Amino acid sequence: MAVSRIQNKIIRITVLILITCIFITGCGVGVEPAQAHNPVIVWLGDSLTQGSLGDDGDNYIGAPPLKLMEDYDLTVEGYGFYGNTTHDVLWRYEDPSQENQTIDPDKVYIFWLGSNDWVIGGEPNCDTGKVTAELDDFINKGNIDKYIIMGTTARYELKEEMNGQPMYDIINDGLKSHYGDNYMDVAGIIGDDGYGPDNIHLKQDGYDRVAEAVYEKLKDLGYIK
Repeated sequence: MAVSRIQNKIIRITVLILITCIFITGCGVGVEPAQAHNPVIVWLGDSLTQGSLGDDGDNYIGAPPLKLMEDYDLTVEGYGFYGNTTHDVLWRYEDPSQENQTIDPDKVYIFWLGSNDWVIGGEPNCDTGKVTAELDDFINKGNIDKYIIMGTTARYELKEEMNGQPMYDIINDGLKSHYGDNYMDVAGIIGDDGYGPDNIHLKQDGYDRVAEAVYEKLKDLGYIK
């Protein structure tokens, strides 16, 4: 289970750049930033969204939301909570005593959740019902129509087979069936060489691959230009 002595770490990567025009002296040329054409992106997740390298610490500088923002000139708000389940992450995002955020249907939401749900108590499971119910409730009450549901990883516990199929494949098949085009595979993107020593968290290269794939998915869905 992705839980460490350092609990409830939070990543807040929020950069809002509001520039209406840059005037170049002597030229009178107005330059409009790329961010003005694209919506704000909210990325919600656990320690993987923090970019944790599995060393009981944070890796905010290499976290995938920050890579998405810096490498592709997007405005991204990232919230990663170490060791938290889907329910806890979504609760913390809105709760006044925590992040105190309001769901905004004008924003694009990326959900990289469930990793801790499927290994609760150290016993792996592949029941997607509770996770999808939590996500559906959040999406529906916020009238969110632009979102991505990221699949689970091939962390070592979920490589255990059930009826001849790895549990992470069963989970991802369930998510894909439920969310259709809004689902995004990550296990194949990370590959066998993208994991760190604990075989739960990723190496930096693995996080970079994920950020790049999210960017491509955002374009494929028409959420960004």
